[in-house]
Order: sequence, then C-alpha cells, then structure tokens
Amino acid sequence: MNEEAKLAAVFPMLAESNLPIETLDLEVASRNSLRRSGIHTVAQLLQLTHTELMGLFPNRNLPFYSEIIYRLTCLAQPPKPAKTEDTCTVERLPDNFGERKMNTFNIFQVAGIWKSEEIHTRVIAELLNPHSQFHNMGTAFLQKFLVGLGLNEDLSKAKIEDIEVKTEVSTDNDRRIDMVISTPNYYLPFEVKIWAKDQRSQLHDYYDYAKNQGKAVPCIYYLTPDGHDPSGWSLGGTDDELPVVTLSFQKDILPWLNDCITNTDQPIPTDVLEIMKQLRDNIRGQRLTCFSQWDPNDTLDKIYSELSQRYNLSWTECTDRYITCTLHKENNLEFALRVKKETKDSVSLYLICGITMEHEKPNYALAGPYIYDYPQEYKDLLSNTFSNPENVSGSTSKSTWNRLEGIDHKNQDGIGLEACLEKIEEIFSWLKDTPKKNCR
Repeated sequence: MNEEAKLAAVFPMLAESNLPIETLDLEVASRNSLRRSGIHTVAQLLQLTHTELMGLFPNRNLPFYSEIIYRLTCLAQPPKPAKTEDTCTVERLPDNFGERKMNTFNIFQVAGIWKSEEIHTRVIAELLNPHSQFHNMGTAFLQKFLVGLGLNEDLSKAKIEDIEVKTEVSTDNDRRIDMVISTPNYYLPFEVKIWAKDQRSQLHDYYDYAKNQGKAVPCIYYLTPDGHDPSGWSLGGTDDELPVVTLSFQKDILPWLNDCITNTDQPIPTDVLEIMKQLRDNIRGQRLTCFSQWDPNDTLDKIYSELSQRYNLSWTECTDRYITCTLHKENNLEFALRVKKETKDSVSLYLICGITMEHEKPNYALAGPYIYDYPQEYKDLLSNTFSNPENVSGSTSKSTWNRLEGIDHKNQDGIGLEACLEKIEEIFSWLKDTPKKNCR
C-alpha cells in the first residue's frame, strides 16, 4: 500500500463504521492522542494515511501505530474457533520460501512498511530495550541477541540503568547511527540497510564516533537482508581496516526471533507476541533479490552517486523510489531537495519543507499544516535559505510539494540524468550557503 493511501483501503469493511474509538480498546495514551487530533470514531481514523497516523505520535510513534493497526485487524476479522497454538520451530527454510506469497494478514505488508529499514530497526530496538514499557521482558530478548553476536556479557549482573538501546543516535558530524546498544562493557553501533544506499564514509564515521564513547567497540555491525558486505565507499577508503561484522535478517534476526518466541522463560504479552510473529513472517516472506540492489544504469542511482562525489550532503532519505537531502534548516523547519524516480531513465525534482525534531529524521508529511499555522517561520526560513527567494514559491498553503516556481520539474516522462543534474546545480546556486564540495 502506498504510504499516502488512506487506511480505509486496507480495512474497507470498517470504512463506514460509526463505532467509537473506545471499541479498539487502545491504551490511554493512544486514545488521548487520537482524541486531541479530532479522531473519535473508527471511520474518522480510517481517513488517515499511514504517514498521518504515525505523525500523531512524534515521540513514540511506532509502538502506538502498531497497536492501532493490530486492534483494527482484530476488529476487521471475524472470530475464529479456538485452536491449539502451533509452536513448531523451523530448522531450515526451503530454498524457494522467499518467493512464496504471504496469505496471512500482516501489518508490515498491508501498511506498506515491509521494506522500511526505519520501521524494522525501531521494532527490533524496542524488543531489545530492557526499559520498554510495552513488553516488560527486561533483558530477556537482549541477552539472547548478544549471545547470538558472540558477546557473552551477563546482563543479569548489570544494573538495568546501565543498559541502553537507542535508534537514530546523532554523531558529532550530524549523522545518525540506526541503532546503538550500550551495555556496561560495550558500545555496539548498527547500520541497517534494506533499500537505502551506502553513503560516503558512513561506517567509517560511525565507528570513529563509537570509539570515543569510553567503552569497548569490537566492531560495527552491518545488517542487510542477505548479509552482503558494505561498499568501500562507506568504509572511507582509508588504509586502516575497519572491523565490520555483516549480519542478515534471514540468518541472524530470524533465528533470534524464533528463539525469543519459543524459548523465553517468562510469558510474552499477547500483543507483543503477535507483532514478533508478524515481523518474523515478514522477514521469512521477502525475496532477497528485491533488496539493496544498486543498478549502475538507473538514473536515480547515478544522480545519488554523482551528487555524493561532488558534495558533502546530508542525506535524510535514500530509497529505491527517491533520495532526499537537507539544504538548510532553521528552528523547527528545513528545506530539502527530493529527487523522485518516475521511470528507470527519468526523475522528478521537488523542493520540500520538513519539520525537524530532536534526534529524529525530518517529517516532510506534517510540514504543510505547521507552515499554515506558523507562516512567519516559513518566511524566515525562505529568506535565510535563498539569495533570491523569488525563485521559490512563497505560498503558505498546506501543500509542501509546490515549492519550485517556474520550473518544468515534472512532465509526463520526468527528466533525464543530465537535465536533472543541471537543474540541481542551478538550485544550489540559489542558496546563500552552497553545499560544501566533497574533498574526500
């Protein structure tokens, strides 16, 4: 499902429902957030898109989002006769298992987040987090994970306050490590790649930052669907050999999930267990050939590579469909340039706004309403970003996408590589602070 499609497309049987939100039996925090946003019925809830729903919970959006989708799923499905839980384990999956279609209702699939590395990282991190308010399993899941990595630190003897699991950890050079596990003895950085491309010196910079945190850093972990090696581009191209351990969702995360589901001493809360099973099924059901494929003939990949070689850009999104980099940020807002793939040989350009949040990636979907309520902030950003603001639309409408004025940035077939690079160079020339040339 497209992330901008309404949830009614996933739950058509509930679209006309006048049931109150209380029917979903949500936690108080989730229910209150919905009410504050004017959502009082299931029908109103289904008019939101995936992005809008997650945007209602900027601090802990994923667990609340998952809970709501799970409750909607339960409400939409007719009750089934009770049956014995199948607890069998799988020693080895058939070679063609990844090519099978998933027939069960899986939130990762129906919500269009099956390939989102951010979502997968947050779910895994929440399970590992001993301070989680959602699973209350303490260090049970984390201990199994560390054993799987070959680290035999006994967390039962550690103070719980000395253990942290965080996502989107900001580094000194304004980069973000996808996940960090900090124990009394170790500082373990993880880079997760599903669709995103390696960035220049990314792993090199993350490892340097980790070494300065005062704990042992045995390596940097590189988690991908198939366990492939990172590119030399990401390693920094230095003579020093970077200690990298490659992990895969299939060979590392899947066995860990199975172990947690079937061999954990204390009972797992029902809703947490369901999410774990759906995450496991999502990983089982993926075709590895669709992940992390760099195509040297793809125009979007060429643009990313060319811009990364020319400039030291702050990339916030790098997927198979679009790439986005920050141009300038100030207070609560930022301007970003997005290049979106139209065909294999053509792209479209967008100059967009995002809301910047502390320790979070910018949210581009929610910027429009914010600009509408705080037009002066947008005007200040506009005048402080561009030498000639008249080149950019000054509209304060709720649309965040129409910021390029008088530019044929999108036609029926999009624009090709050379035309796109020329237009991007022109946009860079409008900026008061041109992006720094890449000297590495």
